[in-house]
Amino acid sequence: MRKVLKVVLIAIVVLILAMAGTYLVLKTKTSKNNPSEVTPSENPSQPDEDNASQVNPLSDYLKIEELPNGSTPVLPTDEPKVIFVSDGAIYAGSIDGKVTEKVASAPDKSYSVRISTESKDKSWIIVDVEDNQDLVADRRMLYAINIETYELIKIAEVDKFETSFHAYFFNNTNRLVYFVKGIPESPIFYVAVYDLGAKTNTYLLKPADEKKDWAFGFDLSSDGKYLAYVGGRNAPAPDNDASLWLKNLETGEEKLLAKGSELNPNLGYDYLSSLKFINGGKEILYSENIWKDGSNSTKYFVTDLKGNVRPATDKDLETENSTLKSKLKSVLNKNLYINAMLENCKKILFTVFNEKDNTEELWIANLDGSNAKNLNITHSESMSFTDSCKLTYQLSGSWYLMDLETQKQTNLEELFKMDINSAIYVE
Repeated sequence: MRKVLKVVLIAIVVLILAMAGTYLVLKTKTSKNNPSEVTPSENPSQPDEDNASQVNPLSDYLKIEELPNGSTPVLPTDEPKVIFVSDGAIYAGSIDGKVTEKVASAPDKSYSVRISTESKDKSWIIVDVEDNQDLVADRRMLYAINIETYELIKIAEVDKFETSFHAYFFNNTNRLVYFVKGIPESPIFYVAVYDLGAKTNTYLLKPADEKKDWAFGFDLSSDGKYLAYVGGRNAPAPDNDASLWLKNLETGEEKLLAKGSELNPNLGYDYLSSLKFINGGKEILYSENIWKDGSNSTKYFVTDLKGNVRPATDKDLETENSTLKSKLKSVLNKNLYINAMLENCKKILFTVFNEKDNTEELWIANLDGSNAKNLNITHSESMSFTDSCKLTYQLSGSWYLMDLETQKQTNLEELFKMDINSAIYVE
């Protein structure tokens, strides 16, 4: 019996080795026939110090629609438009729906394309592309598209499982701050800035790659000289070792500014979490979460750039729109959070929680909190807003455009007669 089992086990091992060899041969042939399939070390978009300032090349994952020589996009650059995604392709459409033009497209429908944000001057949009063909690696790419000239720039690519790009434009410039993060409470893999003018990429923080400190939150000073972040030593989640660090982006010097109270792990948890530069970048407001004896509490502190810590005052907390938030809560008598301050539109967007039926509603008010109105948008799956008075949002699987001044809604799928996966309004 033992001899039979031994023979069977040997046969199974031989079969597995044969299958592995066949896979490697096929993989090698596929890679040779497909130049766009490269290893991380061959991909200049990977976060590597040696190419941190190199220009990233165009990629085969997203292809721009070529214009005839000497021609320009059909839609005038100064005309309001809706940029939207349908079946993996990006389109620009007039707000009356009469003119639609394809801007760029992914190789096929297996790629998920999402519009992330736009630049302050309305010339660039940022697009997140996910390759759903690979069931093992979660490959994502970040692109910038100039909707005036149809220029396409690949900014970054990541192969880490269950991660996503987060991006925003720094101080209304064409410098895009982006970072890669996984599921909630997971660390940030790296923070970088891509200058769309100079076409240079600079990595500001790479804690997870360097295995030095894990970062769970960060903020940039308004002058761009400093980066503050909360991190812990080799900790995959916030813990008692999480501390507040300050990095001088000009010299690379890092300084420890504050630590938790080092509560005994057997008694509870104590870690630093949110942070934000205040008072013109001279100080940092941060929070400390404490879980002890079955109760959770949050304390706020302020530190200067030398590490002198003090308790936060009500005036410090006002920088987080707490006064306006408290005013709205007292009027509506409901919990809420602020989505956006639309300065040009002179409006504030905020979400109200209804505890009775466990729903969320989108509301609008003036910047001083007056004239609050319910927009009758409940449980929106996604929203895209800029400084304009137009809002695009997804509800029950369909995308809409709303004029925040008149509350008029337009079903974009009916307007353009296409299935829409993502949309943003551009003036």
